[in-house]
Amino acid sequence: MKSDKQSRAFLKKLGRKLRGLRKAQGISQDQLAYEAGLRREAIGLIERGEQNPTAETLFHIAKALDVQIGEFFVFQ
Repeated sequence: MKSDKQSRAFLKKLGRKLRGLRKAQGISQDQLAYEAGLRREAIGLIERGEQNPTAETLFHIAKALDVQIGEFFVFQ
C-alpha cells in the first residue's frame, strides 16, 4: 500500500531527526531515555523508524532535549 510506504518513510525521517538532535547535544540513548522517562529500547526503535511514537512520547523527548516539538518535523 502506498500509504504504508509513506508512513514508514515518515517514521524513518522522524527517527533520523531525533537521532541528529540527540547526537548534536552529545547525549546517549540511555541518557535521553532516562531524562524522558522512557526505556532505551524505545528510543532506539523510534530512532530507527520502527516505532510510531505517541504525541505524549514526543512531548517528553522534546522536553528532555530542550527543543520545541515542532523541530522534530522540520526535515531537510
